[in-house]
Amino acid sequence: MTRLSKLPNKDSKSRFDECSNSAKNSNAYGSKLRSYSQTYSQNLEISSKMVMINLAYDSIQT
Repeated sequence: MTRLSKLPNKDSKSRFDECSNSAKNSNAYGSKLRSYSQTYSQNLEISSKMVMINLAYDSIQT
C-alpha cells in the first residue's frame, strides 16, 4: 500500500472527483450486470414455459 506522503500532491477536489468517478463507473457496471441477469432469467423463464407447452402439446397429440 502506498503511503500518503508518497502520493503526488493533488488538491482535495481532484481526489474527490476521482473517487466519485470511480463510484459512478462501478455503479454503472453494476446496473449493467443487473439488467443482463434480469434478461437472462426472463429468457430462462420463457424457455421453460415453451418446454412445458411443447410437452403438453406432445401429450395431446399422442
